[in-house]
Amino acid sequence: MHFPTTSVGYAVGYAGKVYKTINGGNTWSAIVIPGNAGARNFNGVYFINSTTGIIVGGNQSNDSIQTILRTVDGGQSWSVVTDALGSWLLDVEFVDSNNGYAVGERGKILYTSDGGQSWANITVPVGLADRKFTAVHFFDSQIGIVVGGKDSINDSIQTIIKTIDGGLNWNVIEDSIGSMLKTVHFIDTNAGYVAGNNGVIKFSGNQGLSWTAYNIAGNDNNAINDIDFLNSDFGVAEGVGGKILVYNSMLSLSTFDISNNVNSSFQLYPNPANNRLTIRIVDGNKKQIQEGEITIYNVLGEELKKQKISNLSEITDVDISSLPAQLYMLSLKMNNQIMTKNFIKN
Repeated sequence: MHFPTTSVGYAVGYAGKVYKTINGGNTWSAIVIPGNAGARNFNGVYFINSTTGIIVGGNQSNDSIQTILRTVDGGQSWSVVTDALGSWLLDVEFVDSNNGYAVGERGKILYTSDGGQSWANITVPVGLADRKFTAVHFFDSQIGIVVGGKDSINDSIQTIIKTIDGGLNWNVIEDSIGSMLKTVHFIDTNAGYVAGNNGVIKFSGNQGLSWTAYNIAGNDNNAINDIDFLNSDFGVAEGVGGKILVYNSMLSLSTFDISNNVNSSFQLYPNPANNRLTIRIVDGNKKQIQEGEITIYNVLGEELKKQKISNLSEITDVDISSLPAQLYMLSLKMNNQIMTKNFIKN
């Protein structure tokens, strides 16, 4: 998904799925891609402005197909740049209206200097021709990061490479046994994150020259597919199994997982919820609980609702009908303990 403006955005997916919004994502309309290209699996989209953009993907198979489509009229019509045998493409990003990069399987890195009308192959370091490059980020036309690796049960490889000359030469930052990476995102010219399989998240504070792994409470082994920061204080990562990790420096619990509703002293359901939440106490000492207090916060840490409960039972319902549709954190205080869970209001 990519938003070139605050109101216009595009999303792509498998089986030729392309959608457009003109109201900031409140509603979406389908865009039909004609011909054989309309049946491809799309993985990346980037719009230079509200009307000119590129979609990349193809098919992943023994006869892998590489597909690049381009529009200059907001998706009303598309030109097929390529739709032929080649490496399946997984991500695309533009530095400006002319310079862009696309990456994919079999060590594929492509470069365009004419706004996506034509693309040239970039040579990767020796030994990386079989790597799957899943994500790309360029700071300018010269300095960029590409991540990925090799997805294998026995010998998974984690790969990060960097160029400072537009892809003519690459410095191999990492290429060793580890969880394959699926996304890269930089907050500014120095601070950034990579994430991927097995819930791995790494941080760099020096423009990708070195990386430190983060151990996050509540994070499981499900893969993280994407990560994005609004600013240095607020970010979201999402992945397999409904995983959503939220970072907020203003919260005392800076990172929490809304998908982790197991192995705790209480559970929240349904999640997402409509008008009511159910709290189920699973603490072995639940019969000794005399009273509790429920507090609901938004993602900015602002207190929205507080409710004291006497004779807290195993199952308690909470009315959330007045809350707007978004992400929340519920804090439950009982037996001198404070526990938190997070939920989405539909």
